[in-house]
Amino acid sequence: MKINRFNKAYLFIAIVFSISLVLSNIMSFFGGVGFALLASIILSGLALITVLNDEDNKKRFTDILVLVGINIVLMFILFFAYDFTIDYSFSKFPYVMRNICSVFALISIVYLVFRYIYEYKGWNFAVIEFLLGNYVKKPRGTRVKKAKKSKEEIKKNRELENGTLEPKPSSVERESVDEYNDNTVGSLEETTFEQNVENSTENDQDYDQDIIRF
Repeated sequence: MKINRFNKAYLFIAIVFSISLVLSNIMSFFGGVGFALLASIILSGLALITVLNDEDNKKRFTDILVLVGINIVLMFILFFAYDFTIDYSFSKFPYVMRNICSVFALISIVYLVFRYIYEYKGWNFAVIEFLLGNYVKKPRGTRVKKAKKSKEEIKKNRELENGTLEPKPSSVERESVDEYNDNTVGSLEETTFEQNVENSTENDQDYDQDIIRF
């Protein structure tokens, strides 16, 4: 839902609950509940139209619209109990009903503020999503199995030390010993090859000298 529609819907609903919260003053000023009921119905209709215009996000207002509907029903009961009762001396029901409407409106306003922050911040609570009908319970036995590590990965992990990528000293010593052996073997091969070449050249020279003497 766009920000403008989002704010308008919450503004209309907040005014509806505010009217119910101050019913005592409205009833004493206008001498009845008719004006407050009419204003609440008009504002509730505007909020409903604003919400229904957005097909994608109208389900996000399901719980709030239910509260608005309950509030209108309570005000209808108060309207018939207060405006159509001639004598209040034998019945305190209209005043009790007025107090019930005010307490319900106060609780609804607190919940409305919470839901506004909830939607604005993008929170995700399982209880709220369950009330909105968007919560899907994960079936049992759908745990993600961890992939088994190969032997090479296990070997590398064993060679790690303190969570770093540095190999253990034993592996470093092995590598140094292997490098030393390779270097020594290579140098020995080079020296033996040079000695063989020198010996072969000396033998060739001696053989030539023997031929000349002969």
